[in-house]
Amino acid sequence: MLHSLLFYTWCVASAAAKPETFRSVLQAMNSTKFIDLFDAYGLQDYLDAQDDKNQHTLIVPPNDAMDETLVSKYELKDWLLYHVLDRSYGERDFYDNQLLATEAGKIFLGGNIKQRLRVHVTTQDQLTADKKLALQFGNAHLTGKPEFVESQGAVYPVDQALQLPGDLMHQLPAHLDLSTFVASLFASNTIDLVQHARGITLFAPTNDAFEHLGLVTKFLLHASHKDKLAHVMRFQALDKVYYQDTLATGEQTLPTLSLRHGQADQMYVNKTDDGKIYVRGYGAVDGTDSNVIGKVLGLDMLMRNGVVQKVDRVQLPKTLVFTQKDVLASADCCNGFLDLMEKAGLLPLLDPSSAADKQQAYTVLAPSDRAFAKLNLSHLLQDTELLRRVARLHVIPKPMPRLIDDGKKKKKNAPPSDKQRVTITLDTMHDEQQVVLTRMGDGDYYDTVYVKGLTQNRADIVSTGRVTNGGAVIQIDQVLLPREDFDARLPWWQVLLIVGMVLVFFAIIGAIGYYIWKRWQAYREGYARVEDQPNPDTVDSDQDDEIDQDPQQVSDEEAGRRHHHQRNSDELSQ
Repeated sequence: MLHSLLFYTWCVASAAAKPETFRSVLQAMNSTKFIDLFDAYGLQDYLDAQDDKNQHTLIVPPNDAMDETLVSKYELKDWLLYHVLDRSYGERDFYDNQLLATEAGKIFLGGNIKQRLRVHVTTQDQLTADKKLALQFGNAHLTGKPEFVESQGAVYPVDQALQLPGDLMHQLPAHLDLSTFVASLFASNTIDLVQHARGITLFAPTNDAFEHLGLVTKFLLHASHKDKLAHVMRFQALDKVYYQDTLATGEQTLPTLSLRHGQADQMYVNKTDDGKIYVRGYGAVDGTDSNVIGKVLGLDMLMRNGVVQKVDRVQLPKTLVFTQKDVLASADCCNGFLDLMEKAGLLPLLDPSSAADKQQAYTVLAPSDRAFAKLNLSHLLQDTELLRRVARLHVIPKPMPRLIDDGKKKKKNAPPSDKQRVTITLDTMHDEQQVVLTRMGDGDYYDTVYVKGLTQNRADIVSTGRVTNGGAVIQIDQVLLPREDFDARLPWWQVLLIVGMVLVFFAIIGAIGYYIWKRWQAYREGYARVEDQPNPDTVDSDQDDEIDQDPQQVSDEEAGRRHHHQRNSDELSQ
């Protein structure tokens, strides 16, 4: 009996002396399914090993939420490791939208890149001194107090199992402002490459970013340029994962998935001291050219094989070559202008591959076909000198004009003085002829253009497009004419319209004057107004009323009327 008692006491003491582990804590929480799955896939060290220098945090769902049948066997181990954070976290270590590194990621990210888990933190009882924190790990909410295990870390109970980030096509379609980018991935047949690449950073341009490209977007989306679109789409992806908080401060060049002759196209990525991130490909005038440089918008978007960063500009690689001629031919809007340039011998300027000086960048003002329809083309084509003058007036021997205040922050609720029109004067290839581009002070780009000294010949800017050598196409809705050739006279139909309107105006004035004169004449001749004449229908009743009146009153009234009539007659006779 004594020996049995001593043995029981020794067992209790041994159990009490045995250090607590994750496994024992999970057993106390009745999280047996979590334990069984970790043991079955060789992950038991995360439950048993004790190491002060290598602690972890477990996100533990209840048994009924650990349904491994919903996960493919290929992903199951990564899914389990997604419930393990790579260090120990206390409740106060979390902040809202923080990205937590997990032990998952080797399958889809490759190397030592760890998949991230976003945590949402909400402060409760803000009116009390002891504020409580409501934590949400991805899709799972915290359901109880965390347990802390010495030399191992912390255990956080949650209401459901975590879900690995979805693949690219599960993430992007939910963002409607990326619909053009998604369509471009499919149209260029690069969706499979981007979706299955291991460990990438994808810069996803918004719909507004594609609209900002203007005519270049039409060029890239043209069916005959699928290879060039694929080149651009591959250039939007870096071949390594860069979360915003892991990207080094300063500018660096990083390789993309776009390859030319075995070499990866490089993209410039710049993280400023205040945490803002900017990207640029090829074509920026300098580091402040907001026409080209893109800004990262919002937070990291996690995906299974990397991260998506939303940007406000589409970046173009240096190895992508297209010209003004290519853009105009694809847009199918300015065929008349191309014919004009060809007949004037200036078409090689729009195609640097055939031009003598390939380094010279030109900006062309391209009138639409509808604009040419307003001209007498037969006269223009017959007069060779006039044709050349008109063509040269539409060529600016400079790269695409940038905004004067590029790189400066726009003021919100700017006063009227800040919204005045801003102009820039540019030389053309026509001798001594310049054009003026104008815009509102807060405008995104110039909206009108006219020949200097000839504001009557003003054209609206419809769209723009920058080509890879720095030149540009600016589509306009009117053909500009040199000052010496511009006919300021109005067309015949406008003259007839104005004359007709003037005649109608004077006819109305004459009719009103005649009516007033007739009324005045009637008054002078003593004619009574129609409404003053007695109504025959009421004469009898009026006479009956007079019969009913007092005879003396009637005689007095009659005498008064006769006296008034006699006085009027005397005045007329005089």
